[in-house]
Amino acid sequence: MKKIFVIFICAMFLFISSALAVPLSEYDTDDNPSGQDPLLGPWTHEIGVGFPIEELISASWEETTYTPCPRDYQGGQNIEVTITNLTDLSFEEVTYVSDPETSITNDDLTLINGQEAFLIDYLGINTPLVYESMNVDGIFEAGETWKFVIQEYSNSLSLVASALGSYDSVNNLGLIGNQSGGDIISSGSIIVTPEPMTISLLAMGAIALLRRRK
Repeated sequence: MKKIFVIFICAMFLFISSALAVPLSEYDTDDNPSGQDPLLGPWTHEIGVGFPIEELISASWEETTYTPCPRDYQGGQNIEVTITNLTDLSFEEVTYVSDPETSITNDDLTLINGQEAFLIDYLGINTPLVYESMNVDGIFEAGETWKFVIQEYSNSLSLVASALGSYDSVNNLGLIGNQSGGDIISSGSIIVTPEPMTISLLAMGAIALLRRRK
């Protein structure tokens, strides 16, 4: 039993730290004068268009009149992005990160890999999440569709807001924030944390695989 427990812990560590995790440089302001959401967790996992099946989403966009953060709105065009989770996994702390060529005005006063970002949620002054097709709980479930709004979106390379496809196939990592500067297939990134139950199930699967190999 003790041996199985040790294997379980090791499997969870390997899953979090190598298989699906990307270390991000995250810088929080000491105070948060606008009351917008702080971003949570220095370790995340990127999902995107054209990514491997365990990281795959679809994405589209359209113009909207909804303003998620009126306090910072300056009269520009807001874009509603629709994303669908095409994996078998569920995710939380779903976050949008802009590329260097992208400008937004509803960021959460936190930089991720040097770029503006926001938590996709209903809470605080900045409320970009406008639709969940399944449970209204902030969990991006397998097969679920979300809609969220990027305030005053613009991109100097004329890329659309749904261009969420920058992936390094050599290193099996998404290219987040300034890592994808100049990339003509990416205007931003979606980063997430696997939901705790999802991590547990994957760890149990790793244990079963190890036992079969013996």
